[in-house]
Amino acid sequence: MLPSACRHFPRVFLRDGRGTMVTLSHYCPTAAALLLADGRPLTVVDAAPPLALSEPVEGLDARDALPPLVRPGLLADLQGYAAWEEAALAEFATAPSVDVALDRIAAATEQIRQWTPQHGRLVIAVSSAFATASTSNRSGDDGLSEGFGAVREVTGPHPLLDVDADFANDWTTLHSHSADVLRRPIANYMAACTFGNWTAYRGQGLRTVLAWLRGCYDVLRVQLMRHARAAGGINREVMIESFRMSDFIIVHTVPSLEFGRTAAVFEHVAPTLRPRL
Repeated sequence: MLPSACRHFPRVFLRDGRGTMVTLSHYCPTAAALLLADGRPLTVVDAAPPLALSEPVEGLDARDALPPLVRPGLLADLQGYAAWEEAALAEFATAPSVDVALDRIAAATEQIRQWTPQHGRLVIAVSSAFATASTSNRSGDDGLSEGFGAVREVTGPHPLLDVDADFANDWTTLHSHSADVLRRPIANYMAACTFGNWTAYRGQGLRTVLAWLRGCYDVLRVQLMRHARAAGGINREVMIESFRMSDFIIVHTVPSLEFGRTAAVFEHVAPTLRPRL
């Protein structure tokens, strides 16, 4: 017999009309190490024991909630939202970098936000938007996104989220030296942040979910930078500890409902691409 928190950790559950979805808190060092595993396709699979739990299962229960929003005032249907989530996962699995994947997801999302039921099924609109999405002309500025700003706003002062004025340049240098090592583990982490994420039910549209994903990515980049500076570069231990601290913040510190409320502004004014904060 275990207390509920011990029985569930490191599992993070979302329940809605699609079923029960489980991801992991990578604050668990074993879960963090799994992100470094190579040679396996990045895909959604059926959970089996001991990962799957028998009832009672605790988490965000959205089974009686309305589906996620496409934008304020317009509901998705579960099939349409699931298609968006699956397409975003595919971008992280196949794009040459997480930055490119996020840009493509953003471009497709802006197209999808123009959809209305008069245009046919949402799932078809999602497929078409991702098929034609292109990345923007990146300015080369790797400053932190407004999604990261929303994370900091709802978390309050936190030493793990402190950044200095040299972050963008230092990250560009670090990433250029370690891109091959970091590419797959970061993509795995971003897929875990995407699948079954609570923000879809906490926010007011797909832009909010995208802001959450950019915030997750930036929190991870800050942790990688912090630990790499201390260790003199990227290695296995640096990556594992960075993933752990990222999910300590993202999963265990950020109040998801408050993030959804704070990021609602992005549904009315599109966030710019990686502004300086």
